[in-house]
Amino acid sequence: MKTIHAHIKLAIAVGLCSIFLTSAQESHGYELWLGYQKVENAQLLTAYQNLSSSIYFQEGSETLSVAKAELSIGLEKMLREPSTFVNIQNKTNSFIVAKKESLDSSIREYLASDFNSLGKEGFILKKN
Repeated sequence: MKTIHAHIKLAIAVGLCSIFLTSAQESHGYELWLGYQKVENAQLLTAYQNLSSSIYFQEGSETLSVAKAELSIGLEKMLREPSTFVNIQNKTNSFIVAKKESLDSSIREYLASDFNSLGKEGFILKKN
């Protein structure tokens, strides 16, 4: 009788593991925790699409290249269209990712008070 119970428990455990592994294989590794879900709210979708229409992303390091690629993947999956990355940095960009030193002087001036209150490892998120 104990052998039958052990076999039943083993069968249940194997069944649960196979269900888990099957569902885990449906997603790619990092998608399991980032979960780029499509934006369903039409109003938000339009607003987010507008915000991704002119993104300046500083070049020059492997880390920034990986970050840019990940941002591109995530935005395209969530917004259902590719974002527009531009090579010119100015105040009209919808999104700027750059180190302080490489920002255009007019943008550094605009963000001066924010930089003064920023720590060494900080970042600024600001809407114009």
